[in-house]
Amino acid sequence: MPYGTVERSRWLFIQMSFSVPNDDYGGKKVCIEWRFDHVILLVEDLEQGSNHFQHLGFSCAGEPREQSWSGPSSMVSLKEQVLRKGSFALRLQQPVRGAGLPIEFMKKHGEGIYCVGFAVDDVSAASNEMVRKGFPVLHSVEKGDGALLATYHDTREVVDIVVALGEYDGTPRVGATVDTAWTLEHLGVIVSDIHRAREFYESLGFAVVVPPVTLFSPDLSKRILTECLLIKNGFVFELMEPIDEGSLWGEFLRHKNGGINHWSFAVNNLDIEHDTMVAKGFCPTSIARGTCDSLSEVYYDTSLVGNIQTCLYNGSSRLTFENTMRFLIDIGIPVQKG
Repeated sequence: MPYGTVERSRWLFIQMSFSVPNDDYGGKKVCIEWRFDHVILLVEDLEQGSNHFQHLGFSCAGEPREQSWSGPSSMVSLKEQVLRKGSFALRLQQPVRGAGLPIEFMKKHGEGIYCVGFAVDDVSAASNEMVRKGFPVLHSVEKGDGALLATYHDTREVVDIVVALGEYDGTPRVGATVDTAWTLEHLGVIVSDIHRAREFYESLGFAVVVPPVTLFSPDLSKRILTECLLIKNGFVFELMEPIDEGSLWGEFLRHKNGGINHWSFAVNNLDIEHDTMVAKGFCPTSIARGTCDSLSEVYYDTSLVGNIQTCLYNGSSRLTFENTMRFLIDIGIPVQKG
């Protein structure tokens, strides 16, 4: 994308893996425990997409396979390749023929992540709870005995992201990373109304870690965006409502109609990872430096396939809200509540 490299020392990335209380937010709250499992990313060409993410450092898990999406009056045939990077599972899918949600997503947004999958202990019970709370089933997959293997629910009220609940025992969980692999920390979601988005994800059982705050440019000349972080059993969504239309986030909202625009991974040694990323041709679009001018986090333009930016940051101690605010102030980024 046409953005120059920006040296900055501001971004806030929080690594959390604790459970949160099941408080009642007054809406259609979902209480059954979810464990993050994977994302599904739609691409126009499966082979090209697979090669791109292998170049990024992902490894193929098995051979490509045929999949299908069946709705009330639709059917889409798909080709799928599963890839992994550390504990993170990526399901690449290419719509081949038919009519239905995956193809509709591609027409509206182009390539991108349209589904986030969570493992649950009882698919039927979890699915029934979602339906009871107003999130109908769009697509389901059954096992050989007729029992549910996975259900895909309509959670597209804010952005076109579907939630899948299923038995995904074969996929590594978040936090299972060892040695120098990447560990998923959060997914960044561009929205047009952050307060509405916050309320919606609270209704899905997410708890607010950082309430909406507005971030300014260091010289106070411009409001950049409003952000809010929410967590559900260790999985974090970073909601971002762009204010500056010319920013990377504003461009994404205008051209892609919102959605997931980046994934953020914790790494053990950002200097080594940075050298590797640059050597592979992934240019940094944003660089944050900490004390002694050391790298603290870097955005890379990996959007050639999938419209997804990659952020890497040095893993650090988990932050409370108070520490987060102190962190932003210390690095010179003015913030304002709301």
